[in-house]
Amino acid sequence: MMFLWIPQLVLSALTVAKPACKCTYGESCWPSDDAFTQLQTKLSAPLIYPFPPEAACYPNMNVTGPSCDEVRAQTANGTWRADQPGSMQAPNWEGYIWPNGTIDACYLNTTLGQPCSQGSVPPVGVVAHSASDIQAAVRFAAEHNLRLAIKSTGHDFSGRSTARGGLLIWTHFMKNITFDESANTLKVAAGVQWREAYDAAESHKRTLVGGISGEGSVGAAGGWVQGGGHSAISPKFGLGVDNVLDFELVTASGDLIHANSRQNTDLFWALRGGGGGTWGVLVSVTYKTHPLVPAVVLNIQADLTTNTTKNNFIYNFFSHHQEWSDKLNLGGYVTLINGHLSVGYAALDVTEAHMNETLEPFRDYAFKTVPEGQLTWSVTTFPSFYDWKRTFTGNDTSNFSNGVRVEPISRLVSKDKLKTSAGLWGLTLFFANQPYGQFHLVAGGAVSTPDPDSLGLGPAWRSAIGQMMSGIAWDETSSYLVIKALRAYGKVLSPTMTAVCGDGAYFNEGWRFETNWKKLFFGDHYSRLEEVKKKYDPKDMFIVAAGVGSERWDDDQTCPS
Repeated sequence: MMFLWIPQLVLSALTVAKPACKCTYGESCWPSDDAFTQLQTKLSAPLIYPFPPEAACYPNMNVTGPSCDEVRAQTANGTWRADQPGSMQAPNWEGYIWPNGTIDACYLNTTLGQPCSQGSVPPVGVVAHSASDIQAAVRFAAEHNLRLAIKSTGHDFSGRSTARGGLLIWTHFMKNITFDESANTLKVAAGVQWREAYDAAESHKRTLVGGISGEGSVGAAGGWVQGGGHSAISPKFGLGVDNVLDFELVTASGDLIHANSRQNTDLFWALRGGGGGTWGVLVSVTYKTHPLVPAVVLNIQADLTTNTTKNNFIYNFFSHHQEWSDKLNLGGYVTLINGHLSVGYAALDVTEAHMNETLEPFRDYAFKTVPEGQLTWSVTTFPSFYDWKRTFTGNDTSNFSNGVRVEPISRLVSKDKLKTSAGLWGLTLFFANQPYGQFHLVAGGAVSTPDPDSLGLGPAWRSAIGQMMSGIAWDETSSYLVIKALRAYGKVLSPTMTAVCGDGAYFNEGWRFETNWKKLFFGDHYSRLEEVKKKYDPKDMFIVAAGVGSERWDDDQTCPS
């Protein structure tokens, strides 16, 4: 009897120690009005009550804010979406799919006859203007065991900055920027967006590694950098995480701390690539900057009208990438839509003559292969990266993914794939047959230099040349069965991409439904990241989809799995 009784006692103890479900809106555990009133006394701004922006098109919702006409006109505007507390850049994450396939959401097309509901948008939020606001919110969430969401701009393809029935911490209005003249560093608060950070760096004649979305609405001190942070100039100056000198953040205990090369060094290691929404709430990030130097830019526009021409052209194009990376630290972006190839690549601090000499073999091939009138080619010098970015993106506030229900599926492309004909043909045929092909030349060069174990970033980045993008998308009329079928297709697409590209993926632009997400996003760093997680967040206050520690929780990150 004793033999049987001891394991049962141990099992009972383990059951008691198991963490409880997070408390969500509508449950008896939800904080009372008096509790929220007490929270309000500790905040610098009134609590907010977010809702999906599309709720404005439903008169019965009685919401205040933008009109339905404004919501419809601005739905693809990334800057506008970032300014709405209940908006995600990809509105599929504003909705919620129940296990039975019922979708809770609000729709622009009200003729669908679907009711409007809160979906995954947190019903109450704290508008943070300072670290003390964040501390008050974190301590309140801890006291009441609330599901917590951290959001700056909502640029997240996996819905990691929203939480159904939870409490939102919105850092969007934390806009302080400080440039240190003696150290040439730029400190940006949690709500600063890249367009604002770029303007500050340029005013001091410095170059800052950052994102290149059309209107620069992505946050400069949030998920972008914690996930790794790629840029068109990463091959020259490294990833975002390679340029961070200090993080200031509020931890799960409500403490305000710094993580850098001298303080909390284990957390500094994890924050650089271990994924956003996992370690605490960022208050600020300090970046090193680089000299302002000219950018020499390659622009190619090619109409590849036959499959043979398209395949051979792309094969030859990819075959030169290692050389271009080695000689130029070239970086940028490629799209292929209906046979039209568009290339925007930049090299910093090189001459046009050197650029032309390096590109000449491929240029000669291109003009011999593509019929006259179907190919344009230019190499142009811009005074700086910023001047090229303004020309490349203009003042465009839209993006292919803003306001679109999209789930990217991506892989880092290993340099090894460029070394053999078989590897090159695999990349060529995959890229050429995508309905919307994208390749990002954002690795190699300075990205390959650091010791892969020197920070928490997935080590696959250090042996990659760039990133291949694919994915699934649907419109708001799609039923759950359509979404389910698309995600089933994604489960087939995913291993194909691994075979073609390699077994690493970018946390920020990867798929949250990857079966092998630990390996893809974090590689062999995962166990060390888990150790840091348990030290700084032992109760899993900060949990996001396919983030460190999320395997202990259900798909909603609400109840233990």
